[in-house]
Amino acid sequence: MDASRASAKVFRFGSFEASVHSGELRCEGMRIHLQGQPFLVLVLLLERAGELVTREELRDRVWPENTFVEFDYALNTAIKKIRSVLGDDANKPRYVETVPRRCYRFIAPVTHTLENSCREEVAAGERGVPAHTMGGRRERPLLIGMIITAFVLGYLVRRAPL
Repeated sequence: MDASRASAKVFRFGSFEASVHSGELRCEGMRIHLQGQPFLVLVLLLERAGELVTREELRDRVWPENTFVEFDYALNTAIKKIRSVLGDDANKPRYVETVPRRCYRFIAPVTHTLENSCREEVAAGERGVPAHTMGGRRERPLLIGMIITAFVLGYLVRRAPL
C-alpha cells in the first residue's frame, strides 16, 4: 500500500479508530495518547490486519537504517504501550497476537474509511457528547450507593424484633 493512500485512511476496530493522517487514536471519540513509534507500529499492523508482520518488517518501516536503538527493547516497549491503551492482554489477545520472537498479527476485524468522511463524524462528535455516554459515569456511584443502602436497610429490618 502506498504512503499517500495509507495517510488518507482512518482504521476502525472495536470501539477504536486510528487516523493515519493526524496520528491520533480515539476510543468512542475520546483522544488517547499513543504517539511516535507505538502509533507507527499500530498503523502497520492495521494496514496488514490478519497477516503476520515480522519483527524485521516493523524495524524497517518504523526505525530508519541510521537509527541507533536497542531494537528488541524498543519494539517490545511499543507493543506493550499499544496493548496498554487498547486494554489488550498478551496471554488472551483481542487485538495484537504475538508469535514469540518472530512476528505479530492484528487479529480483530478492521475497517477503513477515507479521512474526509471521518473528519465530518469527529467534528459532529466534538460539538456535543451524547448524554448517555456521560450520564452513565456520573450515575454509577449513585446507583452503587443506593444498592448498598438497600442491603443495609434490608439487614436492619430482618434483625429488628417484631
